[in-house]
Amino acid sequence: KEILTCRMTDRPLRPLFPKGYLCDTQIVALLLSADGENDADVLSMNGASAALCLSDIPFAGPIGACRVGQVDGQFIINPTHTQREQSDLDLVYVGAEGNQVIMIEGAANEISEERFKEAMRLAQSEIQNVINAQKELVKRCGKEKRIPELLVAQQDLLDVAYEVAGDRIESAIYQPSKMERTKAVEILRDEVKAA
Repeated sequence: KEILTCRMTDRPLRPLFPKGYLCDTQIVALLLSADGENDADVLSMNGASAALCLSDIPFAGPIGACRVGQVDGQFIINPTHTQREQSDLDLVYVGAEGNQVIMIEGAANEISEERFKEAMRLAQSEIQNVINAQKELVKRCGKEKRIPELLVAQQDLLDVAYEVAGDRIESAIYQPSKMERTKAVEILRDEVKAA
C-alpha cells in the first residue's frame, strides 16, 4: 500500500516539472496518524503538491486530488474504507485548475459511461477547493521559484543520433534478454558517439 501510494503521488507530479529539470528532488510523505477509516493516499498527493508550491522548486502546480465512490446511486467524495466496501465505483482523480485532467485511476462495477463522466466532472469541481487553498497558502508564505539550469539535448546532436541509430534503436531495446539488449544498445551508443 505504501509503495502504491508513493507511485500515485509521483505520477501526477512528475510531468509538471520543467523539461530538462534534472535536480534530485525527493518528496517524503510521512503518515503520523491513521484512524483506520480514511485513506491517506489522496492526502499524500495534495500534501506533496502544496509542499512543491510553497518551495522554491520549479513546479507547474498546484494540483488537486480526490477519490469518488458511489453507494446506492449517490456519489461520495473521499469515501471511508467502510463506504468503499459498499461502493461500485473507486475513482482517484487528479487535476489542475480549470478542466485539466492529470491522472485517473480506478475501477467500477458496471456503471454507465455517462455516470462515470459525471463522477469525473464532480471530482474536477471538488478539487478546485484544494487548488484554491494551495494558491492562498502560496500567497501567504510561498517562496520565489528558483530558475534552474535546464539540461536539454542539443538539436544537432539529436539529429546525428537519429541519423545513426534511428530505426535500429527500437529493435535494440526490445531484445528479449537483458544481456542482448544491453549489448545492442551499447553498440548503437558507440556508433552515435563516434559519429
